[in-house]
Amino acid sequence: MPDFLSFLTILIVFFGVTNLFRMAIFLIGSDMYLLIMHFRRPKSLMHFPTIDVVIPAFNEQKSILRAIQSVIQNTYPQDKIQVVVVDDGSTDRTVEVVQQFVRHHH
Repeated sequence: MPDFLSFLTILIVFFGVTNLFRMAIFLIGSDMYLLIMHFRRPKSLMHFPTIDVVIPAFNEQKSILRAIQSVIQNTYPQDKIQVVVVDDGSTDRTVEVVQQFVRHHH
């Protein structure tokens, strides 16, 4: 019986150490792969898709400019952004404010 327990203990330790070694190899290998892929990727060819930002508005004359400017002032390339303001029948000057903004920024 003691021989079996000793053998079982040695077997458990052996497989534990083997498994730790396998995990270390995997982690080092995956980190090396990520580093290689990071340095292979050309930085100048990063692709930014064109995006459309839809801003719904109803009687937003006081806040519509802040909403539009928050979209425009982000770090995304300006030539890849289209802002669409959808007015839902505002009774204030929302439409006029947006039209004035477009005239001054185009």
